[in-house]
Amino acid sequence: MLTISVTSIAATEDPSSTADVSPRIVRLMARRRVIESIDGNVLPMRNAVLFRRKGRFWPDIFRPGRYMCILMFWGLMTLLFMMLLAKFALLNTLHDLKLDQSELIEISIRTNKLITEGDNIVISEFKKIPLPPKLTLPDIWTKPNADLYHKCVQRSSKDIISGDPTNGYILVHSNGGLNQMKTGISDMVAIAKVMNATLVLPSLDHNSFWTDPSDFKDIFDWKHFVEYLEEDISVVDHLPPAYASIKPHQRAPVSYSKASYYSNQMSSLLKKHKVINFTHTDSRLANNGLPNPIQRLRCRAMYEALKFTDGILELADKLITRLRDDDKPFIALHL
Repeated sequence: MLTISVTSIAATEDPSSTADVSPRIVRLMARRRVIESIDGNVLPMRNAVLFRRKGRFWPDIFRPGRYMCILMFWGLMTLLFMMLLAKFALLNTLHDLKLDQSELIEISIRTNKLITEGDNIVISEFKKIPLPPKLTLPDIWTKPNADLYHKCVQRSSKDIISGDPTNGYILVHSNGGLNQMKTGISDMVAIAKVMNATLVLPSLDHNSFWTDPSDFKDIFDWKHFVEYLEEDISVVDHLPPAYASIKPHQRAPVSYSKASYYSNQMSSLLKKHKVINFTHTDSRLANNGLPNPIQRLRCRAMYEALKFTDGILELADKLITRLRDDDKPFIALHL
């Protein structure tokens, strides 16, 4: 049996200072962990204490607290560093792929043809050889395909509306820029079809960054809009007198909703309130998962029904003609 002996170590000190030395020896032994056996052998246990301390330390690392926060911090830093490396690698790859087709055609190499007379070089002739284009644009981007366009906007006999009474009227407030408004109006045409509702001519946003006071009739040919969609949905210029006194139910539809959201939940609200005002139109209808007739109706509304007024079309043709007559390269910038 091992015992700790304090008196044997204290005996080596001056007897007059035993009272002062004993606490120091005790602290020394507690710090060094020296164990003395009965036969006088001294066994240092520093390594055992070291491993025992580490054994108590490692579980604390994985507990919520200081060490866990340190591990999470350096883990996030490592992840961020790897993401930056992946980003730069991806950007370099995309930069190599973004060569314009015209630039590839203009890239040329020079062949050095040496004309010699005996051992003397007389002339060095350089010839430009154009490289074949490595990147080609799809034909659908460069050659208008009438068949594909027709399939996008075609209307089958099943899509023509019947004489069923409408469930109510929907007012539409188109928000965003002009392109965003056009997309939202196209969605609302499809939504009116799903809800079996009558669409009142949309009102455009006047409080956006551009603060443009123009309304629907100022930008689009509204008569063409109504006439072109008459076999798809019913479009009116304003609410009938019987519904003008009804307070519209204000609603912001959920973004990227499916057709079932409008055919069930929104249709029930429309039947109850008779007039619903959609305060937002941007991205309110899902881009996929819709029936083909609804997708084709969106195409018809976007590319056929939403026609600019004659004044805007004439101004656009004049600008394009001036650019082409100048016979210089130009770029059209979408702001």
